[in-house]
Amino acid sequence: MPRDFSKNNLSSVTDIKKPESSISKTRPSFKKTGVFSAKTHQSLRSFEPKKVRKNQLAEKKFKKIFFLAVVIFALGGGIIVFSLYDFHNQVVDSLKNNIGLFEESASSFDPLNPEIFNLNREKNILPAPSPLVEFGSKVIPVLKESMGAYKTFQEIVGNTFLLLQKSSSLFDKIPALVFGQRGGELIGELEAIRNILADIDSKNLVLTNQTSKLKNFSDTRSDLALPIQIEIGRLNKFLGALVVWLKGPEDHHLLVLLENPSEMRPTGGFIGSFADIALKNGNIESVNVHDINDADRELDLRTIPPKPIQAIATNWRAADANWFFDFPTSAKKVKYFIESSNLYKGKTTFDGVIAVSHNVIRDLLSLTGPIEIADEKVVIDKDNFLTEIQRQVQENRVSNDSYPKRILQKITPVLFERLASLSEENRKNFTSFALNWVEKKDVRIVLEDEELESFMEAHNLSGRTYSISQSFYGDYLAVSNANLGGSKTDLFIDQKITLESQINEDGTVSDRLKIERKHSGNKSKFSWYNTTNQSYIRVYVPDGSRLDNHSGSISKIVKPKINYASSGYTPDEDLRKIESTERDLLSYPNVKMFKESEKDVFGFWSKIDPGKTATITLDYVHRLPNPPASGRKYTFIFDKQPGINGEYKFEIGAPVGYYWQENNLPIFEYSSLDSPGQLILELTLKKI
Repeated sequence: MPRDFSKNNLSSVTDIKKPESSISKTRPSFKKTGVFSAKTHQSLRSFEPKKVRKNQLAEKKFKKIFFLAVVIFALGGGIIVFSLYDFHNQVVDSLKNNIGLFEESASSFDPLNPEIFNLNREKNILPAPSPLVEFGSKVIPVLKESMGAYKTFQEIVGNTFLLLQKSSSLFDKIPALVFGQRGGELIGELEAIRNILADIDSKNLVLTNQTSKLKNFSDTRSDLALPIQIEIGRLNKFLGALVVWLKGPEDHHLLVLLENPSEMRPTGGFIGSFADIALKNGNIESVNVHDINDADRELDLRTIPPKPIQAIATNWRAADANWFFDFPTSAKKVKYFIESSNLYKGKTTFDGVIAVSHNVIRDLLSLTGPIEIADEKVVIDKDNFLTEIQRQVQENRVSNDSYPKRILQKITPVLFERLASLSEENRKNFTSFALNWVEKKDVRIVLEDEELESFMEAHNLSGRTYSISQSFYGDYLAVSNANLGGSKTDLFIDQKITLESQINEDGTVSDRLKIERKHSGNKSKFSWYNTTNQSYIRVYVPDGSRLDNHSGSISKIVKPKINYASSGYTPDEDLRKIESTERDLLSYPNVKMFKESEKDVFGFWSKIDPGKTATITLDYVHRLPNPPASGRKYTFIFDKQPGINGEYKFEIGAPVGYYWQENNLPIFEYSSLDSPGQLILELTLKKI
């Protein structure tokens, strides 16, 4: 879910800009949150050997853990818990508003006032109708409705907290339910949550009806019912569709992609391995883990790859198919190539695609603690996971081991056992981690079922980039790196993104973007880290942007290694639409400009030797729909590339003669060492 900062919830924004005008000498204090120390990138690339050894049957179950953990979170209840936490937060916000309104309503009616409660007696005594009698005939039912509304409101509050308790309890049970193959019990828990939601839904309708009767009698608002009706409906539909999906008699196959950030790609890293997970009746029927090459070797398709990828590959394949920054687009393409492979062609179609970043594996290891592999004389923990796995793989390949990633089989049984028996404290930590995976886009999910996918989209779980409307008043930024021929060097790349944005009086926005990339691989003794990093970088900005200045990129001309037209290669339609918009910028020959995901994109190459730093700058301008005005809302959106931990600093300057209502300053500043997956800053212009 995106992190949304508005004037009422700016506690997560770091405002460190010194006062620059006489607008306000006092700067509000903003609590500094969401800033974390840089952590070592970790990931996993594994495959399943084709030859079956005697002990392979026993080893198969060991491979499941990494992918099971993801499925546990994604479809076993984690998404539900995340959504219910979000739902609960909406309810709490609503309670804060509505309790005050109910108190105001109560103050209008004094239940101890005998004149009100004796109106019926007055009605019987008076010989003819009087204003007092007419007043009484109206106020008594209204008063009853007011009391009833408050009671209904209390029942909704109680059910809401029951809902949160039930979902939290389910999350604690998830490892046991899934690892224990207790799918029926899991489905029962989901149905129980649906029943609570249905009760809240019905009571919310009653509350709406009750409060509507107050509007003609007092100033009390008639919309006191909790403004969560849409969310209740969405959750109900999702759970209904999920239960039907889980109960279905047929197998449901999920494609789980494990991305390696040591070799960055647009959606989070190179797809080193994947798992085909089959679900039936809420249980996991099978888990088949493959190296990505298992599918690519069996791919008969000949597809022209994206132009930058032609620098390292002649044919487009699943390993390079996560080329689009928008995850649903990449997921569709990876799924297409894998399903077209003879490994699956005509046999299996996938009901969904789930991508996992290295942070998920790191967090799981932080829960289980270090794992010692005695015969390998190595201890694997959350800090050395990626480097040790990579070292073992490289050494085993040199020795021509038939399965160079054998160490994974030795780690997984221990990890499996420890995760299945987490302490109460670590079960809670698992919940916190899972919620964080969603916020940081460490887990992204795209499903074929329309109802389920609609829910994913609504809660920003699909990894889709922010959609900018024509009336959008603000700015957008995303930076995507693709390591093409730079080995595993991204593990040692420290990246800092700085944006200085100035809104001008004429309604234009002038942006200066600086991308600093420091390569510290020279400190490593391993050749796959201590080598040149070569990346193709794309910067996504609002449609209609104009590049005014650029520096720091390199000149690189990629020429196809074959004649695609005469060799029988087919162009990809999605790719063709993007590349058909490509144009050269005569003043900046290193930069290509094109359109992708309804945004303008600047594309260029970067090359960094070990121990060196590359600094890339872009000055560009785009126009807002209207000139600035007092009270106008301005929104800044930043979509972060999954898998990258870096430093981010954004400065947004108000037009001359204006300041930001949120901090009473002409410049608003946000800084973080760990930005959420989608950052939304909502600001308000005020005229001096």
